[in-house]
Amino acid sequence: MTVVNTSTAEHYSWGDGCSGWHLLQRDDFSIIQECVPPGQREQRHFHSVSRQFFYILQGEAIMELDGHEFVLGIPQGIEIPPGVAHQFCNESNAEVIFLVISVPKAHGDRITI
Repeated sequence: MTVVNTSTAEHYSWGDGCSGWHLLQRDDFSIIQECVPPGQREQRHFHSVSRQFFYILQGEAIMELDGHEFVLGIPQGIEIPPGVAHQFCNESNAEVIFLVISVPKAHGDRITI
């Protein structure tokens, strides 16, 4: 067993200045911490198999699910079932830091729309 944090976890970049850290990376379960700067968003997509849970650690975000917008702040989260189109957006003036928990892992199971 090892202790993990953003200094020791595998890092990746996406979008325009967005970052992610693989805190737990297994085929059946993953936990990622992500940071999204102001004004950034991910591409709208869905996962055919993965179920996800987004949990806000810092800031405020909008999660769009099948045309419905949910404002998420500290300490709030939202579940995304498989097959549900969604898009994470940071429309605030500050970065958003959050956890994405996926069962099974979502990498390789993303369909962009």
